[in-house]
Amino acid sequence: HLAIDGCYLLGHSMGGMVAQQLALTHPEPVRALVLVNTAAEVTSAMHTQDGARLVEIARDQGMEAVFEEQLRINPMADQIRGQPQLLGLWRQQFLLTSREAYIYCARAVARREPLLDKLHAIEVPTLIICGENDAPMLEASRQMHERIPGSELVIIPGAGHTPQIEKAPEFNRVLSEFLSRVHQGVAAAGG
Repeated sequence: HLAIDGCYLLGHSMGGMVAQQLALTHPEPVRALVLVNTAAEVTSAMHTQDGARLVEIARDQGMEAVFEEQLRINPMADQIRGQPQLLGLWRQQFLLTSREAYIYCARAVARREPLLDKLHAIEVPTLIICGENDAPMLEASRQMHERIPGSELVIIPGAGHTPQIEKAPEFNRVLSEFLSRVHQGVAAAGG
């Protein structure tokens, strides 16, 4: 127990799923929420069948093989291949992830409770950011925006699943502006 009085909570992808869950089950410390290329529930577009195969590949062949399979099946693979720096970062991310952690996370996502119909209970300022080229997350972002009262949705042009890397200056500007507005509101309220 960290005894955190208040926080601005940001989650990307699976971290965004965790952030939503935390904002719903333990809302007290959350002063603002930022959800980046994430979803409120696992959909067929997120490859539940592919997820099971990736777990099997991770278990039997390791993370290099998972990376190669992701390049084969990921709808954004062509865009990633066209950006050597992004491709290198993406590969490094896979190789730095332990096989056990990957398997655990993939299974946790597959078993995750849908939250879409609960999002109306989020009462803190919420920013939803999504790269325009991440089709499954783009639709999920729009659905979350429709359900979280007063939320803001920002689509980052030319970005895929990692706008914080692919379009860092624009991402940082959007995030900074949001956090400044939230901080001013929290300070004005005496919090």
